[in-house]
Amino acid sequence: MFFYRLKKELYSKLGTRIEVTTDNNFIEGMLITVTSEYIGLEVNDGYGSGDVIYVRLREINQVWDQSFV
Repeated sequence: MFFYRLKKELYSKLGTRIEVTTDNNFIEGMLITVTSEYIGLEVNDGYGSGDVIYVRLREINQVWDQSFV
C-alpha cells in the first residue's frame, strides 16, 4: 500500500525538482520517470546537459518537493 501511494504522489510531481535521500545518497534533480520499480531524476552537474540517475523505490527514505522553496 505504501509504495502504491508513493508512486501515485511521485507521478503527480513529474517535471518538478525534488530531493531524494537513500541510505547512502542525496540526489537532487528533476523527476522525469516514475515506474513500478524506480524513478528517474535528471541531474545537472553544471557542465552541460544533465545525466539521468535511476533510484529504486524501495531504497528511498525521504522525498522533498523543491517547487515550494
